[in-house]
Amino acid sequence: MKEVWAAVAGIDSHKDTLAVAVVDNQGRELDRSKIENSARGHNRLIEWAVVRRYMSAESLQKARLDVIKGEPEAEEVKELVEAS
Repeated sequence: MKEVWAAVAGIDSHKDTLAVAVVDNQGRELDRSKIENSARGHNRLIEWAVVRRYMSAESLQKARLDVIKGEPEAEEVKELVEAS
């Protein structure tokens, strides 16, 4: 039987920073980070979530399209997906 596992990320938005915490389905903190509140910081937050496997590589492309105006650089997206 396949194990079902869930995690939730909460983001506290401040003028200059984003504070993020990830908890499991039992409420235990798994990770936390503080990232610059800017377009670059938003991308770093997405990359942070993918590298730690809190977000799938497929979701990365969708999220990047929402964060970046226009089309993402194909090579940059490919690099991030391959790194995850």
